[in-house]
Amino acid sequence: MTLSLRSFSRPRLSGALLLGLTTLFAGAILAPSAAWAQDPQKLECSQANAPAFPAWPQGTPGHEVGQLIQTWFENSAQVEFNKCHRAISPQESTPSKFRPNVNFPKTKPEPQNYPWLALDPITQPQAYLDSVLNYAMQSCGSDYVDWDGTQCGWFHAPWMHDLREPMHGLTRERSSRLGELHPSQTTRTANWAVSMYNDVGGHGFHRIWGEDRAYPKTKDFAFDDGTVAVKLLFSLAAPEQVPYLRYAKTWDIHDGKKIVKARLMQIDVLVKDARLTDGQYPAPNDDLVGWAMGSYLYNGAIETSPRCDQVSSDVATCEQSRWRDRMVPIGIQWGNDPQSFAGPTPPQGTSNPAPVQHWLNDDVTTMFANIRTMSGHPPHLGRDGRMNGPVDNHRSTCLACHGRAVDFGRAEPDWLRYIPFVVDEGASNEALRPFFRNLNSDEPFVAGTQSLDYSLQAALGVAKYRAWVNTTQIRNDLKDKTSDVTPAYAPYDAIDGELTIATWNIANLHHQSGEPLRMRAAAREDVDFTRLRDFAATSLGAADIIALQEIGSPLALSRIFPADKYHLILSDRYQPGTEHNAPDRRGIYNALAISKQRFPHRPKVSTVDALSLTHFEFDKRTGLGQDRATRSAMSVELTLNDKPISLLNVHMKSICHTGKIDGNIDESHDQAWQRYPCRTLAAQVEILENWIDMQGDRGRNVVILGDFNRQLNATDGTGASADDVWRDLNDGKGAPLVKGPSDPDDVCWPNHDGRHVSHIDMIIANDRLVSEAQMSTARKIGYDAYDDPTQFPEYAGRGRYRLSDHCPVILTLGGN
Repeated sequence: MTLSLRSFSRPRLSGALLLGLTTLFAGAILAPSAAWAQDPQKLECSQANAPAFPAWPQGTPGHEVGQLIQTWFENSAQVEFNKCHRAISPQESTPSKFRPNVNFPKTKPEPQNYPWLALDPITQPQAYLDSVLNYAMQSCGSDYVDWDGTQCGWFHAPWMHDLREPMHGLTRERSSRLGELHPSQTTRTANWAVSMYNDVGGHGFHRIWGEDRAYPKTKDFAFDDGTVAVKLLFSLAAPEQVPYLRYAKTWDIHDGKKIVKARLMQIDVLVKDARLTDGQYPAPNDDLVGWAMGSYLYNGAIETSPRCDQVSSDVATCEQSRWRDRMVPIGIQWGNDPQSFAGPTPPQGTSNPAPVQHWLNDDVTTMFANIRTMSGHPPHLGRDGRMNGPVDNHRSTCLACHGRAVDFGRAEPDWLRYIPFVVDEGASNEALRPFFRNLNSDEPFVAGTQSLDYSLQAALGVAKYRAWVNTTQIRNDLKDKTSDVTPAYAPYDAIDGELTIATWNIANLHHQSGEPLRMRAAAREDVDFTRLRDFAATSLGAADIIALQEIGSPLALSRIFPADKYHLILSDRYQPGTEHNAPDRRGIYNALAISKQRFPHRPKVSTVDALSLTHFEFDKRTGLGQDRATRSAMSVELTLNDKPISLLNVHMKSICHTGKIDGNIDESHDQAWQRYPCRTLAAQVEILENWIDMQGDRGRNVVILGDFNRQLNATDGTGASADDVWRDLNDGKGAPLVKGPSDPDDVCWPNHDGRHVSHIDMIIANDRLVSEAQMSTARKIGYDAYDDPTQFPEYAGRGRYRLSDHCPVILTLGGN
């Protein structure tokens, strides 16, 4: 099957607007505006290093030292502000061409009779959208100016220099996955973009950055009516991969490695219009955001007239000069349609009410529905059919993304946790509602922060400035002066009430039926996967966080835990594709299944590599030694009832279930396979102690759960602990620890030979978080339905490995 790309007709416009478009698209040369004096500091792009931190003689009065530091800080901030693009090393031959226009208007521009004000954005969306693009084109889109803000009087967001490539100031955008742009697209394609604001928007940036670049002011910020932003998105895809990019406008850019050719694929425009505010229109458009955002697609399949081969000997140059005539409107959006998600999540096979706060060009949406269906992608450009561009993420939409623009008032390393890029496919309406709100300019996406009025570029620039401030050697009193916003936002991972956690070693879980994950592991059949999945749903369905061990791959994990209900996260140690290696070259990894209902946005998860040590073994039978890495751990950070918690999923070194682990261990006893396991475990325990102490010093509570491969409950004749690992961990140097469940294990395969009667799968917590009484409720859950060897002989003896030789442990925290 081949895809037919239809030629689209540009919308029919009348009168002066049509004349303006025709004149501009013919490539009229526009003189740069004389109203905008060029900043002399920008004529030579400052790539200078910041001034050296000052030195002062011993005995210098404190107030003079403070003034020296303040002067250094302010000069350094000015240098950083003036930088144009990423630094170019002396060894590079990359041309430095881009000069941002940050010479913002100091006074608010006088209101103008903007062309879009003569049109209704909701009842005349095509004409309205074209009038905004025409306005931007007339200013900056001529061949002479070529979107140079210093020439046309449009402005760039500052503090983005380290993201900008040096030739046109483009920054990386989301890459396009295989087949998203066209069925012929067989490689992942990088996309780049640059944005500019008109004079009204430029004055908005002046209100933030003012005259003194070291002290931005964002409190109560909002752009003025009449602000327009335009964004040019370029793709590195070639016409051979994306045929409708033939004859597209091209720029040479530097992708960080080399100069490459980028083709203009999409233009976005954003306009602030006071008519698009709450209560100006009847329902369903009575709740709006104050902005309209639209997009255009370049379509090289459009034939222009007269034909280039009839008027020019250089057909390619002629065709490329007509790129403006091939920009086709995709649509325009004036709201996020929050009413679509107001009700409960619809049953599978049904959908939410269709969005209405937009206009779409049916020709473009039909084209991409065909493209993406053929390539195996969802057929819509935006969430549930909302307006979006082809470069953008189909799980979101233009205004929803821009609505996340906030200033946290301080450096916030976890800012993406508060304002995630997109909401996962299959998310509930409850999870979608916060993302698709119609926020006004004074309503921040994150309560307790400052809205930056739908400008992600302003937000990113301010965030980068705040991160830079954190690296400087200035006192806290001066640092406090760098923000006029007092942060008042709650932790992004905060939840109230109870939290149910579980740990489960699923014993060499492979994705492939009938094939073992590793040597000597059990091969599972489809019926085993069905039983495991049903067991997880019934026995662990109430768990909010499940720590898992011995997982072979994400696909294996998804065979037990549905991806529409859980965030499924594998240790960073996993390398994609390794599950297809031979069994002796496959690995087992820790993983997490985190409930999406309880955590709509994934909490902070990280791999703790410190527990992955090099373990040595010697085989006396062959005379060969070997070394391999032990398993890393996984950390989850969250806040429960205002208590910060660090949760660690561990799978400790095996074959040292009991015995001494102190410095006098002698593991030279006569065995065919000399494994030295206790020394390795002892080293891991020291590291685990350090982690526990570090979390306490951070003011965080700890939960450690997983397969400890150790009988932590062992006692001596007096009932006192007889286990070295537990005594080392709970040595009284930090907060006392509690553990569970208690011995004996009488639920995990009780009718089978060879089972352990002492727990090695356990949960540990500090007693500030979990009392002894609460920990006593930790319980192990057995495979009761399959425990009768006469009824299920396939699970007799080592056959139990087909489910797992480990049983999960579950505990509920909090509630107070």
